Amino acid sequence: MRPLRWIVWKITLAYLSRQLGRKNLHSFSTLQGPWNTGSDSVSLGIMDATWEVQDRLIKEFGYHECPSCKWATENPREHLTVGSWCWEQYQETHSRRFYILEKKLEREGCFDQIGILSAESLGHAAYKLRANIVSIVRPPESAVACAELENNYWLIEIEEVTSLPFLTGE
Repeated sequence: MRPLRWIVWKITLAYLSRQLGRKNLHSFSTLQGPWNTGSDSVSLGIMDATWEVQDRLIKEFGYHECPSCKWATENPREHLTVGSWCWEQYQETHSRRFYILEKKLEREGCFDQIGILSAESLGHAAYKLRANIVSIVRPPESAVACAELENNYWLIEIEEVTSLPFLTGE
């Protein structure tokens, strides 16, 4: 660490620690989101100190950690508003699964595909559909996880497609 960056870090950390010791949390309103700093030593020193204070805000003062950027926020999931940077990053890093929604027909073993749903789990998919799960079948009994919903609806998890059976000719 360069000497100027270290000095700025030390001074900023001392100031922020004193504010935390006084429980003067109003001065931390400007720290409530990831903010872009320059690459100069002064900006980097301030950012280093601010990151250290984030841990104390979470551990000692009941702040919440943003699951995306790991920044301290006053309210849980404050950064995860639709369309925000943290929301986009969170969506990319947390795997989403796809489920086929089908309606069981009167003929045994026949289904009518209704649509495809994106969700984090079978429970989340059922919640999005506002349907109750009757039973869940998980591997190894079946190749994919599926859930029977009320009124003869089924959710079937789509596995990753590695190849498609193309017709070679007519």
